[in-house]
Amino acid sequence: MKIWTLQKFMENIKSIGLIQPISITKINPQKKDNPLHVCRKNKLQKYVIISGQRRFNAFKKLNLQYPKDGWDKISCYVIFSLIRNYLVSFVPQLTL
Repeated sequence: MKIWTLQKFMENIKSIGLIQPISITKINPQKKDNPLHVCRKNKLQKYVIISGQRRFNAFKKLNLQYPKDGWDKISCYVIFSLIRNYLVSFVPQLTL
């Protein structure tokens, strides 16, 4: 299995786009023991990345290198946990 560097991953996303959106879930912003990989929609809403951390990092780095090319938003699935069931809602874009 080939593991790409972040730079190679960024080049791939830049050339063909994002194939698979990241998956996130909402967390309580007041909770002290939140996970490390937190992204924000705004100051009141925080999300933790379930899958797609490398894709998220590639988008952040692409946004730093090309700020006017639209890399400031990423497609994502927001997963809401219900009692033993999962409801998945598609959110078109999350602002980095």
